[in-house]
Amino acid sequence: MGYTADEVLNQIEEEDVRFVRLAFRDAFGVQKNIAVMPGEVKKAFLYGIPINARAIAGFADSPYASLYLKPDPDTLTKAIEKAKEAGVEFRFSTESEFYLFLKDEDGNPTKIPYDRAGYLDIAPADKCENIRREINLTIERMGLTPERSHHERGPGQNEIDFHYARPLKAADQITTFKMAVRTIADLYGLYADFSPMPLQDQPGNGYHINLYAADKDGNDLALHAAAGILEVARDITIFLNPTDDSYSRLGSSSAPDRADWSAEGKSELMYIESFNGRTRAELRSPD
Repeated sequence: MGYTADEVLNQIEEEDVRFVRLAFRDAFGVQKNIAVMPGEVKKAFLYGIPINARAIAGFADSPYASLYLKPDPDTLTKAIEKAKEAGVEFRFSTESEFYLFLKDEDGNPTKIPYDRAGYLDIAPADKCENIRREINLTIERMGLTPERSHHERGPGQNEIDFHYARPLKAADQITTFKMAVRTIADLYGLYADFSPMPLQDQPGNGYHINLYAADKDGNDLALHAAAGILEVARDITIFLNPTDDSYSRLGSSSAPDRADWSAEGKSELMYIESFNGRTRAELRSPD
């Protein structure tokens, strides 16, 4: 369910909000934000808040000196609306991996993992367990819907998965999630690293996207959506894998390096699984 601008403004007043963060991502997926005072939010809805466009990655050649950030209280984007007009509803769930590294005595990140545990290990080998629990409880209080979490294969590597959601909520969740993870890690004196290959000799961090699709009659369309993704896979890779290290990860430790699919769950780009009469298509290349 979306909110109107008036509802957002009322909530700010009722809850005595002191600062409002307008967050977005640059062309490489790095989160950016600007904090505004409550009295500026109405103006932000009407006119936007100006930022220096040319200082943001991906906008260096912008013909405009300023871009304007406008809050979006609704749940619709162009792509979602287009799918709705075609009678298709999408749901997405995500799986996000990250490493936890120690900091040095000056508070700078190192490449020393927080533990030496492996896949699905438990405490005491898994020293990250309590941190994952705190992350899950915190983001749940923030309105996010985490589903499960565990230690991944790399030392100090973790994975937290989200329950399926409508497209825009799924996108909003990962943006808020990464901010929360980094904040909580910092409270423990650690650094959370979501980059594709934090350690060159260890598994990389993937961001797997699970896709469900159906028409208004409930017919499963996930296979059709997967076929569409495979058709444009090479073109969208520049957005899904925007850094040099993205390509160090692809083709290693079961990360895909070709536009293919299977139901075996090995190293394919698209993993297709049927369960309880529904099909899940998992896109495994993004980072």
